[in-house]
Parts: sequence; structure tokens; C-alpha cells
Amino acid sequence: MHAADAAVASMSGTTSQPNLNSIVAALRHTERDSGLDLDALNAYADYWETVRTWYRPFDNAPPAGTAEVYIHEMPGGQYTNLREQAESMGLGARWHEIARTYAEVNFACGDIVKVTPSSKVVGDLAIFLVSHDMKVKDLERLGADHNLTLPNSVVEMFAGALGQPEGGWPRALQSVILRGAKPLLGRPADHLAPVDFKQTVAAVEKKTEQKISHTDLMSYLMYPDVFAKFAKARSSYGSLEVLPTPEFFYGLEQGREIAVELEPGKLWW
Repeated sequence: MHAADAAVASMSGTTSQPNLNSIVAALRHTERDSGLDLDALNAYADYWETVRTWYRPFDNAPPAGTAEVYIHEMPGGQYTNLREQAESMGLGARWHEIARTYAEVNFACGDIVKVTPSSKVVGDLAIFLVSHDMKVKDLERLGADHNLTLPNSVVEMFAGALGQPEGGWPRALQSVILRGAKPLLGRPADHLAPVDFKQTVAAVEKKTEQKISHTDLMSYLMYPDVFAKFAKARSSYGSLEVLPTPEFFYGLEQGREIAVELEPGKLWW
């Protein structure tokens, strides 16, 4: 192994990577000494420990670490998102069953690389199976003429919208999910029409009634509906990203003043 993935102390554990500060301290004065400055790491961790308190109402990570990750192999962000999804569907009490089914679906798909959005697809199918009291083997036995309405994300992935894993998708499962339809072959981008950037910029600016940046354009092309909502909020409330985190989430405390830099050299009090 030539590299190890870790997280700064205040952001480590639970669904995140192991504690980097602890690893650096443990390896000091050994042949595997990292050479990293432990004092600087600890100062960095102290900063993010404070920042993290402002996000506590949105922190849905489990309160303690668990070795279950070595079974289901969910990425950290997917773990919290899928758990919230399960809760919203009334399946919170069956979480451990969903986690085991996630592992089952993952291996049925060929133990695929699980990043956004492929990790979400595995989760969508896992929740679907649990909510229908099914296992992967039950799905595989259905044949292509079944009448189940599978999640769109699952159908799209097996149709080739996210590309093809090495060796392709398992044929039996793909036939059931696509109901015998032919999947797309090659890279997904090969099947997309070319985009005229200038024309798209003009259309988006007309739609949102505001100038957009190159980053805005990329956001629109990937997530048109989400960007439209974002643009509407930005038009109504301005660029809220300039606000400090506590004031953004909780508003100003009585008697407190802050200075916000709206743009270089322009402060708002």
C-alpha cells in the first residue's frame, strides 16, 4: 500500500475516515513517520471542531463508530442520506436489514465502484427490495415480463446511463431490470447531443433574468432544475455565501455586529 486515506481528528470516525492526528502521533519516531506537523494538525482540528458545532442540527452521522461499514461498504455521505431516506419512508426500524441488503445488491451488481451517483442507485434498489420484502434472488427469478415499477435510477444505471463496469452488468439481473430492452453501449457521453454554450448561456440568463458565470453554466447543464431554484433564491436573497456560518443558520444575536465583504473593498455592516 502506497497511500492511506484519513480525516482530520474533528471530522473523523463514524462514517468518515480514521483519525489522521492519531495516526500521525502513533507513527512518530518510527520508520513510517509521516513527517506531518502534529501541532499544525491539532490546530487545524480545533478550528473544524468549532465549525462543526454550527452544523450539528444537520449532522445525521451515527453517534459512534461501527465495523458494519466493512460489510455494506457504503460511502459516508451515502450512509447518512440513505438512512434519512429510510426514516422518511417509515423504514427506520429496518435500517440494519437495509444495510445488509445494500451489501447484497452491491455484490449482485458486481461489487461496483460506489461513488455518487452509483452508490445512491445501490441504496435505491436496497430500499426497494426491503420495502417489498424481497431479496436479490427473488428479483432475479422474476424474468423480463414482471410488472414491478423499479426505481428510475436503477433502470438508468443498468441501461448504461452511468457507463459500464468492467465485464458489463450481470446479464440475468440486467434483463430483469430492463425487461429485455437493449442497453446503451460505450461511454454515456457518446449518446448525448453537443451543447452550444453561448446559446445555453443566453437561454439561462433570459430564464433567470440574471447574468450567470461559467460555474453557473456547468451547474445548470448538470442539474437544470436545481440550478433554477438556486438562481431564484439568489435573486430573492442575494449571495448568502458571504455570510458567516452562525449568522446564516441562526441569525444575529442581540447586540452583536458583523462586517460582511460583499465584494473586494465593499463591506456591509
